[in-house]
Amino acid sequence: MHHISYFKFLRVLIVMFSDVHHQISLDFTGICQLFQLRYLKIESDIHVQIQLPAQIGELKLLETIDIEWGSVCIPQDIVHLPHLIHLVIPEGTGLPDGIGNLKSLMTLHSFDLGENSLHNIRSIGELTNLRDLNLCCSSNKNVTNTETWIDVLRSSIEKLGNLKYLHLYWPDTCGNGLSSLTPPPRHLRELEIIYWWFFKVPKWIGELHELHVMKLAVQEVSDDDISLLARLPSFTNLGLRIRRAPKLKIIMHDKAFPVLRYFKFWCRTPCLVFEAGTMPELTRLKLRFSAQGWGKSAATAPSGIEHLLGLQEIFLEIGGLREERRAAELALREAIGKHPGHPSVKIVSCPHTQL
Repeated sequence: MHHISYFKFLRVLIVMFSDVHHQISLDFTGICQLFQLRYLKIESDIHVQIQLPAQIGELKLLETIDIEWGSVCIPQDIVHLPHLIHLVIPEGTGLPDGIGNLKSLMTLHSFDLGENSLHNIRSIGELTNLRDLNLCCSSNKNVTNTETWIDVLRSSIEKLGNLKYLHLYWPDTCGNGLSSLTPPPRHLRELEIIYWWFFKVPKWIGELHELHVMKLAVQEVSDDDISLLARLPSFTNLGLRIRRAPKLKIIMHDKAFPVLRYFKFWCRTPCLVFEAGTMPELTRLKLRFSAQGWGKSAATAPSGIEHLLGLQEIFLEIGGLREERRAAELALREAIGKHPGHPSVKIVSCPHTQL
């Protein structure tokens, strides 16, 4: 094959590696001569070492850099790409200071909070054209004060009024740092913060009238939280993870969640009550829970599944000891058997499920 610089009029370059059984290094320094390049994607199913050109800023027409997997050092010159719209980098990758210069950026994946400076986290707020933001924290290498990092992140998110997709993966973190967003990104369509433990459902979520998909983790949930979520007019997909078992039944009232089609509920006890008329469009229900103590209290079992008239699929993940799982499965099959539409049922045993 000719040297890559031979293809001097190339606009799209996609390099894919698969079925390689050893780590390899890829030298992409030659692409800085491809002055027409708009799109660069490097895709691999193995861990590769990727070297980008130090003078990548010379590619003035470059709009997309997409590297989802591997090890790559992002050159300082990247902040001088005036037309960069989509930037996708692997977790664990730091960006050079100055990303606030990338004013055209609309997609940023995966910005690693633990690998970037506090200055860069603050600079996210300058990227006001962002539509899609994926944040992660693969390590706390640079996080000297978690509370300060979170406050700066909150301030940056408040400035992103055009944001439509927000994903945050910061495992085993809890607190009120993001419970108050003033204002929140009101055009959000998808929100996923499943491994950050909020104390309760943040009030600002009730302002997201364009929200379609949400995955959220909370320490505990109340009737007010459920009422807040139930009023969102565009909700079609909800995943709710709860750390503490509720003291009382969680009631899904009549006319709640009018357009919801998929509901995943992850809690130690599935103490749900579905009233007639709730979730009229629901087709898929997924419950993940522990069967410990099942049968000792009727409060642990979900009830009213037969009222979910559009239901087509039920998926159950049950943790606990074998006998407890068996008792829970029998009880749930009996409850599901009352459903007039006879939805399909799949049950998976998860003896070591953590909830």
